[in-house]
Amino acid sequence: DGIRDLRMSRGLGDVYKRQMLRNCVRNSSIRVLMCTRALATGARVAAAAKAPVGTQLIPVMNKLQEIFAATSSGKRVDLPQLVVCGSQSSGKSSVIENLVGRDFLPRGSGLVTRCPTILQLESLPEDSDDTDGYATFSHTGEQQFTLEQVAAEIRKQTNVLAGPSQRITSQPIVLRLFMPNVLPLTLVDMPGMTRVAVGDQPRDIESRIRACVLDYIRKDNS
Repeated sequence: DGIRDLRMSRGLGDVYKRQMLRNCVRNSSIRVLMCTRALATGARVAAAAKAPVGTQLIPVMNKLQEIFAATSSGKRVDLPQLVVCGSQSSGKSSVIENLVGRDFLPRGSGLVTRCPTILQLESLPEDSDDTDGYATFSHTGEQQFTLEQVAAEIRKQTNVLAGPSQRITSQPIVLRLFMPNVLPLTLVDMPGMTRVAVGDQPRDIESRIRACVLDYIRKDNS
């Protein structure tokens, strides 16, 4: 409209015409910029609308959980999680593996799970070519593990945290599992409840495990 008015403005001085042209170009640039920003905002909103509510927050929450689990300051943030607890060798790990659809946790007789294992499930993108999935641990950084390697790494880190004997610890192992078509859940595999101390376990092993379990299940978001 401004350019059309400029062409029709015969008899106006050249200085006035140049001023009208500058105003026209400036106003057009502002409109184009506003439209571009609106389109970009609309694209972000549309992309977010396709994802389930809260999905974008899950990676942030998982990272917070890793940080607070690794610190010894006593401070922590209580994030939503499902705590799997029960008596020793009652099938707790099997429940978790059925939710994931794969076998990856350590197995054996006696007290196999000797420290809490925080399992963070994350779904791979739909266009990912990875059909097997992979895992990472908070204590190994970005190093990737196949699901077949997870059990050995859990045993190794358990010995670091709790010692090579049958002792337990409340210090957790944080495992992130990236799989196709899994629900974005946080699960905690707890040591099994037992009444009888074995080997060099302390005589109060039952009360220690109970205190460890209660520390996780009494949280409001567990």
